[in-house]
Amino acid sequence: MCRSIARTDLDLSHITSRVVAMSYPAEGLESAYRNHVEDVKAVLEGRYPAHHIIYNVSGRQYTAAKFSSRVVEGQWSGRKAPTFGALYNLACTIYDYLAKDAKNVVVVHCIDGKASTSMLVCSFLLLCHAFNSPNRRSTCCISAAPASHQVQVKRSYS
Repeated sequence: MCRSIARTDLDLSHITSRVVAMSYPAEGLESAYRNHVEDVKAVLEGRYPAHHIIYNVSGRQYTAAKFSSRVVEGQWSGRKAPTFGALYNLACTIYDYLAKDAKNVVVVHCIDGKASTSMLVCSFLLLCHAFNSPNRRSTCCISAAPASHQVQVKRSYS
């Protein structure tokens, strides 16, 4: 059963062709302003069947069975910065998962899809040397699509 207005109208962003950021998959009243867990599950299973994993860095836990046990818990509080070791370890597990299969996609979320999500995604991009300089990308394990679609970065300079 579709819980939101349009199942494809979810709060999620493709950072690269294989790294997705989103807000917390909610249930109940909270799903009125966040992604509903059933809609997220349907979209991920439809787009990336058996080739996705979710990194939960929200500080809140939910039943991993809702996503066929494809959830990695960040195990840090959403209110405090993680230790460098915890951040590095999660970035390494993302790298390892993406390196296993060119079809694999990681989905990272915190409560709002911004603070902790962006910290982990940026850490991963730095770990795999996704950029040679601020204006030039390099190739790394995130290259499932042609080079022109690997990392899309929009910059405006004044």
